[in-house]
Parts: sequence; structure tokens; C-alpha cells
Amino acid sequence: IDTTTDHVTATIATGQVNPQALTVGPDGMLYVVATGDFDTRMGELERIDPQAGTIETRFAVGGAPGSLTIDATCNKAYLGGGFGGHLFVVDLATDEVRFDAQAPLALTDTPGDFIPALHAWEGQIHAVAWASNALIEVDCASDTVTERFTVGDHPADVAIRRSESR
Repeated sequence: IDTTTDHVTATIATGQVNPQALTVGPDGMLYVVATGDFDTRMGELERIDPQAGTIETRFAVGGAPGSLTIDATCNKAYLGGGFGGHLFVVDLATDEVRFDAQAPLALTDTPGDFIPALHAWEGQIHAVAWASNALIEVDCASDTVTERFTVGDHPADVAIRRSESR
């Protein structure tokens, strides 16, 4: 998209079914997450070279991920893992899928919980857990839950503002 004219200058086809989120990584690549078709095609993350217009790498994570954030501090992609209250994690430096649908990073044990929003900030991942009414903080270096905050009913998004005290 040419931001001065708001015109589409090129399109890049993904190999995905049901793409949900797009972000730019610290490497300048585009990352797209898709839920799949919930039957024969499961969740994926694609790394796309925007200059060449080609898919560089495809990461099979399974499940039905929908949200996406990338933390530049740890160089990892975090995907909200469908309706299980968990995350899928891809190490972008090594191209290793660290947590996937078979072995996810559990955030909640609430049935039907999903993660509609993720936010990365200086080594911390903030995940909104819809059914358990929580904001969950994950340390990206260890991929462990460090804080859990109860919030209002069914949160859908998060904005983070850091202060000197926290």
C-alpha cells in the first residue's frame, strides 16, 4: 500500500486458509497467522519477504490460532491458540516451533477460553484471556506466566502503558 495515495501497489498471495492477523517482525518480514479450515488444514504462521513478494518459511503450529504478536527482545512470535486458553510460540532466530497445538503454553484452564489479543513489550507478552476475564503476563525469555490480573467481563483487547513503578 502506498501510504501517500492509499492505493494498493501489489498483493502477495499466502498459502493459508482463513488468515487472521498480520504484523511486521523486527527483521522487516511480514508474518501472517491463519486458523486453517478447522478440518483438514490446521493453524500456520507464514514469514513473507515483502520485497520479493514470496513466502520464505511456513510454520505448522496446528490448532486454530487467531491473534499474533512478535517480541523483538526475544525474537519470538506468539500466537493465541484457539479455544484452549493457551499460546503457540515460534522462535524466529532458530525457526523452531517451541509450543504448538500438541504441546501448548497453557495460560488458563477455563474451558472454551480463547486469547483474542496479544501485546509484546520489552520482553513481556500480555495476553487477554476472554472466558477467564484475565490479563496474563508472560516472560518471553523463559516462556512462563509471571503475572495474572483479573479484569472486567470478557476482555477483547489490551493497551499497555508502562510507568516507573511497574
